[in-house]
Amino acid sequence: MKTENNLITGLTRDCRAYVELLAYAEQAAEEGLSSLSRLFFAASKARKVYAESYLSALNGITSSSDNLQRAIAHEIVEADELYPQFIETAKKEQMPEVLRTFMLARSAKRKNIHLFEAAVDELGRETPADYYVCQVCGYLYKGHEPIDCPICGKGPQTMERV
Repeated sequence: MKTENNLITGLTRDCRAYVELLAYAEQAAEEGLSSLSRLFFAASKARKVYAESYLSALNGITSSSDNLQRAIAHEIVEADELYPQFIETAKKEQMPEVLRTFMLARSAKRKNIHLFEAAVDELGRETPADYYVCQVCGYLYKGHEPIDCPICGKGPQTMERV
């Protein structure tokens, strides 16, 4: 169905634009351009609205239990199917920095899957928890204190509390 394909294309493009615009906002802020930073940030929020609307129209948001299973499935496909291909291509094209990025992301995703799987077991039993995200590789950590990242080896200063 063409409309469904259009929704998927819109979702893909607006998700990418959301991330890009957030990065642009951070860069503008670092350069002391606060008005431009706010414009980029506002535009990113608009893209998030569009993307969530498209996702909803695609029935991509259901119960938390279903969403959790979908998140696990996506992480597994990315870690086990997509990233190995990305890694192989980066090796063949001799792009060491990209290769490192893909390898870190794949390793982090493999570990992150365990957090989602544990959440399945804990569903319905809300337990207070702090989560941290490594700002270098994307590793997710559940705990009360930031730690050294087991994926990229960076110190606790790279862990951002969520």
